[in-house]
Amino acid sequence: MNTCDDAAVKRSLLLGARIRFSPSGASVRSQAIERIIEQNLASAEAAKGLTEQQLQNLVALSGHFATLRTSDIKQGIDSLEKLRKLSVTLDGRTKRYQLSDDTRSVIARIITDSEERTNIVIKDLFGSATGGEKVYSRAFLRVLCTVFSKLSEVYVQVITSRQPNKEFTEHRLLLAAIEDTLRTERNLDKEAFRYGVNRFFRESTPQFDQIKWNMAQNFYVAKALGIDTATDILSSELFREATLYCDTNVLIAGLTPGNRHHNSFLELTKACQALGVNLKVSYATAEELKSVILGHAALLKKVYEKIPDEMQKEVKNFILEGYLAERQKTPDLQLDDFIREFMETIETLRDSFGIVREDDRWFDEGQDDVEVKKIAQELSKIYEEIRKRPKGKNASIHDAILLMWVARENADNRASWIVTLDSTLAKWNAQTRKTKVITLDAFLQWMSPVTSDTANEGQLAEIFSAAIRYQLLPRDTFFRLSDFQVFADMGIETKLLPAEDVEACIRDIRQAVANADPSKAEDREKIGHIIQKYFADPGTKYKRTTEALQTQSESIKNELIKEKRLRDDAEKRVGELETGVFQRV
Repeated sequence: MNTCDDAAVKRSLLLGARIRFSPSGASVRSQAIERIIEQNLASAEAAKGLTEQQLQNLVALSGHFATLRTSDIKQGIDSLEKLRKLSVTLDGRTKRYQLSDDTRSVIARIITDSEERTNIVIKDLFGSATGGEKVYSRAFLRVLCTVFSKLSEVYVQVITSRQPNKEFTEHRLLLAAIEDTLRTERNLDKEAFRYGVNRFFRESTPQFDQIKWNMAQNFYVAKALGIDTATDILSSELFREATLYCDTNVLIAGLTPGNRHHNSFLELTKACQALGVNLKVSYATAEELKSVILGHAALLKKVYEKIPDEMQKEVKNFILEGYLAERQKTPDLQLDDFIREFMETIETLRDSFGIVREDDRWFDEGQDDVEVKKIAQELSKIYEEIRKRPKGKNASIHDAILLMWVARENADNRASWIVTLDSTLAKWNAQTRKTKVITLDAFLQWMSPVTSDTANEGQLAEIFSAAIRYQLLPRDTFFRLSDFQVFADMGIETKLLPAEDVEACIRDIRQAVANADPSKAEDREKIGHIIQKYFADPGTKYKRTTEALQTQSESIKNELIKEKRLRDDAEKRVGELETGVFQRV
């Protein structure tokens, strides 16, 4: 590895060490610039120090995000000089800068800790791979820099409502980063490298999570520094005294402790309380939430007895997840009782989370608004392009109403936003710039630097690890309640069937009859043929088990017949012996 490569790796390693911000004093922006200058001076190989221009060139951090302006570097240098963290020497007329002894000592410890932590992780991931972990170090860090720089770019675009330069698909990002790295890095066991990188993003350990969170935060901060200073998003003023309207999916995450976004929701509420941000739910969202819960509850009650016990945890449904979690604490809890209690929690949003309901007559009128209908169609189109499946009409109308309401609020000089888990809303907003939308994960990225004195870093790291696992890795194939509706509609009992047979049957139905409607004779016939296969096919576990039981039954029956014959023979022989004895007497 040459000197240039070595310096790049050192800067990458430093990204695994959290940029720390003091809770008071200079702004986050100023502190971040100072930390980046310090880190680059520490990782530089120049014995005589660096000039201002050399620092400007280095701060690009291997080209993963925009270089800071010359004025930013100059102001950072001046601030560090005043704090006596730099020493200055003259090289002719040119100033050269080095870290003071005390500052160099502090940064050296940071570098050492970061290197040790990163080396432990690399050894864990690649220690048994051909060539040893050192061969994989640079390639692994390159993948991390690529992934987190691009994720951070997305967060900044969402917060600033900017349209991305090109289409960005999170679930393809990790694969592309791995393959691009493998094309340039040699002497690697490709399969071992792919496995190790995927494992890093798939698993959650304190060491893995800390590196993910630190690198994501540092790349986000550096990317945010590169935007127009007039739009300083590293400032608590961006959301201070603003109003965040929670989308339905965010409320569901908050109401369901088992939801993968539940902890993110809790961090959202804590940050809003600390920053004086108002959390609200619109009348339209509250009504949609009730409708969604009632709809899912009705379907769950209809199909619950059709779901084999072994499959329940594989069914993705927020009410079922909540019910299973509660049954861990109360085993005899009935489904109807749980659903009733769940409905009651909607009324406690204010008491539990400080979420105030916003009512207005316009919400009733908005459904017939021409602009609302137009936006609903646009949202539906974007959703289908991204998700590859249509979005329900009612859901699209709700989203359009919420977007229009927030746009009206901002037109009246109110600082209002929508916080959502639906990235399609952010995409529509970036295209139109009509309102303000932020995704929950982007909000968590924003809030961490500005609430560094109150944020729980360990918990945030774990939350972020789970969030990017869902974003970057192929999503687990979960079953839906609707998958079991065909069994309920056709009166077919599947509760006691082997789980693997039911799973295979559902997958075959999905593939053969997309969007099946059991009320239609044609679909019902196709579905019936597939289901019959799983009752009759000798290869299914159900059939094998049934045949095994039948064979066992036949065997027991034959044994009983044999036992009966032997008993009859014995009784006959006893009778003959008794007769012979009496005759002799």
